[in-house]
Amino acid sequence: MMTHVWNRNATLGLWLAAALATTASGQQVFKSALVPTARTIQSIWKFTTDDPGADWQTVDFADGAWSSGPGGFGSRITPSAIVGTEWTSSDIWLRKMVTLPDPATLDGLGLIVHHDEAMEIYVNGVLVLQDTGYSQDYYSAALDAQGRAAFKTGDNLIAVHCHQTTGGQFIDVGVEYVYSGTPTAIVNDARFASENWSWTTEDPGTSNWITPAFEDAGWNVGSAGFGTSGTPGSFVNTEWNTGDIWLRKKFNLADVSFNHVYLNIHHDENVMVAINGTTVLQMVGYTSDYQQVDITDPALAVMTPGENVIAVYCHQTVGGQYIDLGLTAVKSEAPVPLRPGKSALPAIQAQFRFANLSAFHPAHGILFPGLSAAWARAGAADAVPPMMFDVQGKGFPVSRARR
Repeated sequence: MMTHVWNRNATLGLWLAAALATTASGQQVFKSALVPTARTIQSIWKFTTDDPGADWQTVDFADGAWSSGPGGFGSRITPSAIVGTEWTSSDIWLRKMVTLPDPATLDGLGLIVHHDEAMEIYVNGVLVLQDTGYSQDYYSAALDAQGRAAFKTGDNLIAVHCHQTTGGQFIDVGVEYVYSGTPTAIVNDARFASENWSWTTEDPGTSNWITPAFEDAGWNVGSAGFGTSGTPGSFVNTEWNTGDIWLRKKFNLADVSFNHVYLNIHHDENVMVAINGTTVLQMVGYTSDYQQVDITDPALAVMTPGENVIAVYCHQTVGGQYIDLGLTAVKSEAPVPLRPGKSALPAIQAQFRFANLSAFHPAHGILFPGLSAAWARAGAADAVPPMMFDVQGKGFPVSRARR
C-alpha cells in the first residue's frame, strides 16, 4: 500500500505549499498541508502506550482515558525527529479527529509520515498505509483508491500504531492536499522582479505602522530584497545591516475570488507579515532559501478589492541577514490524482526551540503573543507552536548556535 511521492519544501511557518509541476493545461501543481506535522505545527493527539485492545482504530472507540500531547512522539536522538512528546516504550497508539473538505478534493489527498519503526495508519477504521521498516526523515505518501475512499467530508478519525525494537524511535503523521491552479503574482519577490518597498530601520513607534492609514511618506524607498551580500539564497538590491527593518508596500486587487494565497518568503531572521493591519504570518528563525507558505485563511479574511497594504518586520541577531517576499494567489483549483510511490522531504531549517512565549513589541504591532492566534486563524486551534521563546522586554534572544 506504499504510494507515489512528490517532493515538498518545508518551512518554519504555518501551512506549507510548493509549486511542484505543470499540468498539460498549463496549470501549476501545488501542495498544502490539511493536517500539519511537527515540521510546521505540533498539533495535539490522543495517545497511549498501553495496548488498547480491539477496535482502537474505529470512530466509536472510547479514548477518553488516553493522554493528550503534541506530536511528534519519540526520542530526541532519532534522526530528523521533531519531538513534542517523549515516547520511549515499545509501542504507541495515536488518535486524532480532523475536519477535511468535500470528497471532490480526495484524489489530491496524501499523507506526510516519519516513522521509526513499523507503523500502520487508519482513517475512519480503514487501514490506508503501513510499513514494517523505518524512515530517517519525513516523506510524502499518496494513497491508493481504497485509502482515498476512507476519507469523508467533515470529521475524520486518523489512528496510528507504531512499534519500536531498538535504536531511535519516532512517529508523526500529517495529511496534505495536491491540486492544480493558475497562479497570479500580486507582489513579485526579488528572484523575478525587483519591486520597490517603503522601508525604515528606525522604530515607527506606533502599532498603526501595519495599517493602510499609516503615513510612510518619510520612509526610504528601495528595491527588494533587503540584507547583506553573501547571505545564502539572497538577492540583495538594498543593503540592510542593522538589527531591525520595517517594510510597507501597497498593492491593488480587482477582486479577491482566490482559492489560495501564498507568501514566497526568505527571512533571516525572525519575521512578521501583516496585510491591512492584521498579522497573517509570524516565523522564528531563518531560512536558507525562499519558501512558499499558505496564508489563505488569514489573508482572504482581510484582503479587499482595491488598494491593500502589506507590512513586514524582520529582526536580525548575528550572521547573514535578509528579508524578501512575494505574494501569489491561485484560482481554478482541481485535485491532482497521485501515482504510487514515495520520496524523502528536504530537511527543515529549524535552528532552535524555546520553552515559553511572551510579548514582543506589543506597542508596535509585532504580535508574537499572537503566534497561537495566528495558528488558530490557520485552522489549528488545538495546535502548539513548534518554536517559542522567552522575551524579556524588547527583542529576541541573541545567544544561540549559528551556522
